[in-house]
Amino acid sequence: MTKSEYINNPGRMASLPFWKEQKYGNLSTMKIIHEENYLESDYKVYSKKHYFKLTHRLNEIPRQEIDSTLEVGEIKKEQIELVAEFINQCYKNIHVSKDEVKKWMEERVYSRVAYFITTHIAYWTKRD
Repeated sequence: MTKSEYINNPGRMASLPFWKEQKYGNLSTMKIIHEENYLESDYKVYSKKHYFKLTHRLNEIPRQEIDSTLEVGEIKKEQIELVAEFINQCYKNIHVSKDEVKKWMEERVYSRVAYFITTHIAYWTKRD
């Protein structure tokens, strides 16, 4: 698989992101069959598990207004454990450690502007 083949149709080319397949080789043991091409009779020897993969081509990204009580910023090293805890609270079947998140942030594909954290800002006003 070439980079241009993957970019043109990532969902049909690989179950792994292109960079992972290039770095680690094809680690996938799954056969990807898109619903429109699936015939039950062709896959009787396989076990079936449904999953989805999100693809965003980054076209027409609408500008989002951020609530004034939130602050958006780069993830700092002291917040890595918070990020791991947040991911673990969001998914029942995913349990990541602080060290795993740290390793993700050291990958070549990690972007400080693509991964961010929001924090709540408390505003106090003086009563008259």
